[in-house]
Amino acid sequence: MKKCLFAVLCCSMLLLWSGASEASPAPCYDPAYFTPEKAARIRSEAAAQLPGLVREIDRLRAEFEALNAGDEFFNDRMRKRFEITGNLIRFIRRELAGPSTDAAMFARRGVRDLRAFAAYFKDELAACREANDKSNLRSVSVREFGAKGDGVTDDTGAFAKAFEAVRNHPGRKVLRIPAGRYFLAGKAPNRSHWFLPGLENAEIAGEPGAEILFGDRSRMGIFLSKSRNVTVRDLMLNYTQPLFTQGAIESVDEKTDSFVIRLEPGRPEPRSGGSVCQTVDPETKKVVNDASGKWIGKVEALPDNRYRLTVRRAFQNPLTGGLKPGQVFVMPFRYDDTKPLFLHEGAYCTFRKIRVTKAPNLVFAPH
Repeated sequence: MKKCLFAVLCCSMLLLWSGASEASPAPCYDPAYFTPEKAARIRSEAAAQLPGLVREIDRLRAEFEALNAGDEFFNDRMRKRFEITGNLIRFIRRELAGPSTDAAMFARRGVRDLRAFAAYFKDELAACREANDKSNLRSVSVREFGAKGDGVTDDTGAFAKAFEAVRNHPGRKVLRIPAGRYFLAGKAPNRSHWFLPGLENAEIAGEPGAEILFGDRSRMGIFLSKSRNVTVRDLMLNYTQPLFTQGAIESVDEKTDSFVIRLEPGRPEPRSGGSVCQTVDPETKKVVNDASGKWIGKVEALPDNRYRLTVRRAFQNPLTGGLKPGQVFVMPFRYDDTKPLFLHEGAYCTFRKIRVTKAPNLVFAPH
């Protein structure tokens, strides 16, 4: 449904934009294929379907207003999307009155989008009613299942038990995370730290001072899979492992496309592959653009915490261009498949007031 709504929004905005121009662009649809008879039939079908859809949208809008949900985030989202449907209805009516083949096709496209909006509003309103129904509420805290929240003890088992305690509850579910720093080592299924499959009509609520620490930068943080109507809110999420390493450049060998760095004390070893690296001037603390934009291939360990790095790709030619002794070379540890929050095949899920200061990639990604 999320993908469907995204497509509807894109198509509808394109149609609204295309009708707003005063210019007369070339036809989008070939008049030779879409004959006047075919265009007339398409226009007639769209005109016949529109009144019923308008009544349905009006009914759903009235239902939304009567719901009087106390969630302003939800209210604002719905108001804006009802406003879009109002604009879409006006656009369809205007195109139905137009004589061109394009007008007929745009009207039909708009009617299809309007139908998708109606289906979305029905589902969204149903999800809101479920969220507001507290008659069968099950609320648990991860502390009840042994979570320590001391930033050291692995609380993976306690978090898993808390999820299982509410997973199959038929009503509204709330998983509370009190103040504390909860360390999860990264031993949950599906390369995650906390795997939540099939969760529905639930809220994962952090209390003031709640932070979850992820111990493995190569794994997802919270992984929601095939979930519906779930809100995750008021949490700090961070990874504990270093997300970069750096060291001073000692020498540069243009002939072998390599250079030697001495790592700063306590920094992790560099690794081959990974993301684009940057070079920093130690005096100004600013990125040296002419010496940045490099990807590292071979990494060779040398004595005294030194490493020879071979550049496999760079924005410059030669590959070591711009590198000079004394500069600080910075190598980030990014993982394309790692996100603190990952949503797989979810619907009506919301993330609110989530703070992330240390992560190996994008904070959130839906799939």
